[in-house]
Amino acid sequence: MTEEDNIIEQIITFLTEEAVGDIRYTIKDRQMAAFILAACFIDLLGAYRYNISKNRKRWAAIIDNYMYPGKGKILFTTLRSDLVHNYSLQQFQVVKNELLTDKHPENAISLLTFFNDLEIAFNTIIIELRTPGSDARKNALAWDKKYPIIK
Repeated sequence: MTEEDNIIEQIITFLTEEAVGDIRYTIKDRQMAAFILAACFIDLLGAYRYNISKNRKRWAAIIDNYMYPGKGKILFTTLRSDLVHNYSLQQFQVVKNELLTDKHPENAISLLTFFNDLEIAFNTIIIELRTPGSDARKNALAWDKKYPIIK
């Protein structure tokens, strides 16, 4: 295993155990806290995945490219700005403790569904991080040099 491989695996382990682990820990009893942690996790994924200077554009790119195409901007405003800074989800009806189905209104948002979709996105990004020469890997290594993970 190369030094780059080791760094990538440390990043993946940290994100899995700490970021995803914290969301899993809070998801049942502290859903708003878990939503906030998920929003922060998207920030972090965007920083590792993309060489984009603006946080909101990295955040939206994760949503648009890995989760909900075309929804990055509205979800940034709602989850990253309104929820994290104001504890508000005024544009959405929050569905607690259940996955979204067709019975829910169009503007419904469920932490369980959102987190499930976020984990799928993360697993796709893990594959990209492990791919030698990929843009994701190059950017993650550069980000880690500037902002090393807590070890």
